[in-house]
Amino acid sequence: MHSMIPYASSLRRAADSFWGDGFLNAFFRMADMPRDTFRVDIRDEGEHYLLLAEMPGVDPREIDVSVEQGMLTISARTSDASGGPETVYRERHAGQMRRTFSLEHVDEEAVTARSQHGLLVVTLPKRREETHAQARHIPVQ
Repeated sequence: MHSMIPYASSLRRAADSFWGDGFLNAFFRMADMPRDTFRVDIRDEGEHYLLLAEMPGVDPREIDVSVEQGMLTISARTSDASGGPETVYRERHAGQMRRTFSLEHVDEEAVTARSQHGLLVVTLPKRREETHAQARHIPVQ
């Protein structure tokens, strides 16, 4: 019989029996990954930085991007559409996710954000002077 849970393989069982205390357990179990966060990449594109945040299945209306006092905050709310007594294993998360990033050398007034196929794309233009802008909400398009 095949296990319904990912990574429940003979390798995991061998690691568990070898270490005895489940030392490598977390390494082989995706369920132990933080559920209240999302993965990002930040690239230097010359004139601006580009922040790419994975947000598959998140409605763009549920994403909030804001800039205040040199900090970029991205938060999103996900809802659970699957639930129910027939659920055997769950990795999808329902709830609030939030990350904050320092905005050194970024023109806070020119930050833009858009959602594209489950990816939040935030453009962070570089600035020349060292002043911080007023707090503002950035609409996700």
